[in-house]
Amino acid sequence: MPLLLTLAIIVVVLVVLILLYLTFVPIVASFRAAACLTVAELAWGLIGLRFRLEPGIDQRLDLLLLGRPVRRLPLPKRGPQAAEAPGEAPAVEAPGPSVNETIGRVLELVGFVLRIRPDVQRLLVAVVHETRLRLRLGLVFGTGDAPTTGETFGALMAVRGILSAQPWFSLNATPVFDGPVFDWDANGDVRVRSPIRVIVPALRLFLRPEVRALVRRARS
Repeated sequence: MPLLLTLAIIVVVLVVLILLYLTFVPIVASFRAAACLTVAELAWGLIGLRFRLEPGIDQRLDLLLLGRPVRRLPLPKRGPQAAEAPGEAPAVEAPGPSVNETIGRVLELVGFVLRIRPDVQRLLVAVVHETRLRLRLGLVFGTGDAPTTGETFGALMAVRGILSAQPWFSLNATPVFDGPVFDWDANGDVRVRSPIRVIVPALRLFLRPEVRALVRRARS
């Protein structure tokens, strides 16, 4: 078999595999949070990221492979703000934009939004159609006063009943009548079922000359 034909077959196979991956492998963002610990994960098939925040411990960002951490990634650290030197005059703030300039910017922004509205609408429709959201909130509470705790619990159950028609949200509340207490935990996930159906309209929006000019302006 000629070398060029072999390379062409390999390229076609790789393209097909990439398209299948983009079409059928979902992107899943999940989180677990409580009063003392927050863990967020972003997974796409074999690879992912995990962010961990715990009071008193440094933040962690891990690269995941098959759900297991394989490498710790560095996180930017905030440096202390520089203090003003004694005797140094405070910096003079530049005057704000005039009314005419503000109106001109608003009109420019409105025109920009109207020009890109069809592509933004396609992207929003794709995101809504392909995204599935799930959120659960758990509460353990007590006010120290039994009647007040009961009234609060009744109000939360009313909210739970109102939201019962929404399958993406779940609320659990546990009242404590023998003393003041408050604790909470939450978890949820966002799943993009077919990433390619969101990537295509997003690329179409990004490749518009107006959007690229706005990005270049923001970078400069």
